[in-house]
Amino acid sequence: KLLKEHREFVSAWGLPFSKRLLRIAGRKFSLDDMEHGILRHSRIKWAMGYLPKLRISQAERLLRVVQADYKIHFALNCGARSCPAISFYEPEKIDAQLDLATRIYLQAESRYKKEEHLVEVPRLLHWYRHDFGGITGIRRLLGHYGLIPVGTHPRIKFARYDWEQRPGNFQLLTSSYE
Repeated sequence: KLLKEHREFVSAWGLPFSKRLLRIAGRKFSLDDMEHGILRHSRIKWAMGYLPKLRISQAERLLRVVQADYKIHFALNCGARSCPAISFYEPEKIDAQLDLATRIYLQAESRYKKEEHLVEVPRLLHWYRHDFGGITGIRRLLGHYGLIPVGTHPRIKFARYDWEQRPGNFQLLTSSYE
């Protein structure tokens, strides 16, 4: 919807995530406010999830989740090729749907190389490392989804993130709002 309303963002590096363009409960929020404030329980964007925000608005305190769920990272999409797929979620099925989104994305984007004792994983796992429980938590997550043998400790390599716009993503983002 934002890409449709603000065509200038399509050719830019990306949607300006800090611009307050969304109105929720009578207050204006940015995509960063939504992701890092409300959905990640007030975490600093660039600290891999390790540091809480120091200044939190009253509106953010009232709207943020009680506890962040790492699976939210597999539901958010900025239009880049390396982003998880766009989907719609239903409140009564959210846990199962987020679990499925996590499984699908990790299976598509992770590569286990047994002979090299290495697993290549999406860069998202690096950016929000603490949200996943650090390196140990990332290995546990990969084992849970069957991407590495449970109990193994392969080295982790974080893949390059492809920021190019995914063909068709813009259409998919806008078509449901017309």
